[in-house]
Amino acid sequence: MSSRPAEEKVITRLPFNPFATRYIRAGRIEPLNENGVPCNIEEIFKRFQSLSRYAAIEGPHGSGKSTLLAAIVEHCKQEKIFTKAFVIRSFGDVLQLIYGTAFASRKAIVCVDGWERVGYFSGVVMAIARFRRCGLLVTSHKTTRLSQLMQCRSNQQILNAVVGCLPSHGGIIQEDDCEDAFRKSSGNLREALLDLYDRFERRIRTAKADA
Repeated sequence: MSSRPAEEKVITRLPFNPFATRYIRAGRIEPLNENGVPCNIEEIFKRFQSLSRYAAIEGPHGSGKSTLLAAIVEHCKQEKIFTKAFVIRSFGDVLQLIYGTAFASRKAIVCVDGWERVGYFSGVVMAIARFRRCGLLVTSHKTTRLSQLMQCRSNQQILNAVVGCLPSHGGIIQEDDCEDAFRKSSGNLREALLDLYDRFERRIRTAKADA
């Protein structure tokens, strides 16, 4: 009897990669505080309202800013609060942001991920938002002229908690891997998770080759 079917059976039982983008992108991971505990989004939103709905989530790259913003947007949807969300990657996105803010209603909240990329036009958007009396919530890895809603920071405890919230990796990733990935990424959680993705893939390939 050929051993090929048995080999394929072993391979198909190997786990999928829990560090794939569909599991770690903003909106899929629950935002965590410095202790690795889920943030109280309702309390954070109340603070945003106390800042006249005009604030920034600040912090270095990969510290959880986009994840927190996505959670706040989802909270607004549940509370029937209208939001206009923009991710700034190009000048075209900046133009869409200006246009969208110019036609935002007073009750709306304009949410911007990547505020530092708006550059010179940030002043224009702020002026339009004040004129329209709509809310403005942004993420930035630089200090802004907006009130600071949250200062995001990363640590090993947060990374460990995130890994624990993802689908099971079947013991393929060890605690030492998480520590090494965090160190190599200089505290960038996104880069650390991508590093763990690569480690998982390498070990899966090795397991398939040995099957």
